[in-house]
Formats: sequence, C-alpha cells, structure tokens
Amino acid sequence: MDSAPAGRLRSPCLAPRPPFLMIDRIGHVDRKARSLVALRDLTFDDPFLTRQRRGPPLYPAVLLVEMIGQAILSLLNVFPQPRWRTAPPAGLLTRIGRAEFLAAAAPRAELVAEARLIDVDEFHLRGAGRVHIGSTLLALASLEIVNAAA
Repeated sequence: MDSAPAGRLRSPCLAPRPPFLMIDRIGHVDRKARSLVALRDLTFDDPFLTRQRRGPPLYPAVLLVEMIGQAILSLLNVFPQPRWRTAPPAGLLTRIGRAEFLAAAAPRAELVAEARLIDVDEFHLRGAGRVHIGSTLLALASLEIVNAAA
C-alpha cells in the first residue's frame, strides 16, 4: 500500500484530532504480518516540544507510546472487529505492559512507528510497537486495550 493520510486508516475507536493525533500518515500496511508503519513529521512548531535550557527542544517520550497506541488502533480498519466499530472512544482502557525509552526525539525528523497486532477479539486487543528516527530506536512498548463498551 502506498502512503496514505492518517485519516483514511484511522480507527473508528481513534478519537484524537490535531494536535492530539500523533500520526500524520500511514506509510505501509502488511496484512500477512498484521502490522503497519505510521509516520509523523516532527517540526519546531510542534505544540508538544518541551524547551530545554541547553540543547534542542525535545519531544516527550510518553507521546511516543501514544503514537504506538494510535498506530495499533489504526490496524482495526485493516482487521475489523464489529464490536470495536461501535465502541465510543471513552470506552477504551489501556494497559501499558512494557515501555522503554531509549533515545530523545528532536525536531526536524520523521518519527516512524512500526506497530503490530498480536491478538484481537471483540473484547480486547494486544499490540506492540517501536518508534525510531532512521536507525536510532527511540521507544518500545507493548499495550493491551480493553473494549469496555463490548
């Protein structure tokens, strides 16, 4: 699949809108691996950059995990689950099983999130992902999202 704007593959469960939408576009979907690549252009005018006394402004690490979560939920459009389509965004509960932050993200970079569905049914999904800039790995996370409205 060619690159597509995030809105085309956004999950019905994915409520965020800019600036809280952490994905600009979907770069690739692999149906066999149940995975996708999501992209975000990190620029100096990003509202979430934190200013440092010394050095460049940095992107908060917890938002890298949010980016992974949004990419995982976007996979519900590729592998739809009927009960998930009707779940209101407030009905989703997330458990972060593991998160590791390995490097900082600075502006003028393209954040690349690789996300994979591990397991999904009408009540919950498990997924994992990582965010990197080029060959520099920034964060890893595994998430469980419960469909509280099911």
